[in-house]
Amino acid sequence: MDAASWDQIFEKTIAGMYLGEIAQRALLNMAEEGDLFCGSVPQKPSMPFVIGTPDLCAMCQDNTDDLQTVGSTLYDVIGASSPCLKFQPPNQVESNLNSRKIVLEVCDTIVKRSGRLAGAGIVRILQKLVEDSKGAIFGKRTVVAMEGGLYESYPQYRKYLKRGC
Repeated sequence: MDAASWDQIFEKTIAGMYLGEIAQRALLNMAEEGDLFCGSVPQKPSMPFVIGTPDLCAMCQDNTDDLQTVGSTLYDVIGASSPCLKFQPPNQVESNLNSRKIVLEVCDTIVKRSGRLAGAGIVRILQKLVEDSKGAIFGKRTVVAMEGGLYESYPQYRKYLKRGC
């Protein structure tokens, strides 16, 4: 998703392969421009594809009060530790509960956007089929097959996709 890779841009905004990278760039920007990680900017997110879509989905499904999964995922992938640790390594990025809530909201927003755009894309393809067939397939059953880890392993994505239709 660099400046030279504008090919298949719609796919890159919705495909599971790229959602972690989109979240990573948004979070890095928020850390640089604001106070997301208590004023620290993690170094790992400046490398491409540090946050994977499985990480994104795991964080989105965190139902714990202190967002423990979000915190542990942030620690594992970008080195952001919890402020409750007694020993903080030098140059350690801190992830407090407020930061984890913001990260969760960013991740969910990106997944929601992907699902809705994918749903809208499916609807447009079906509309185009009807237009091109001059109505010959109107009212006939059409099957749309889906595959992929995002659709299969993250139930909320299915709901977002249906809302986009």
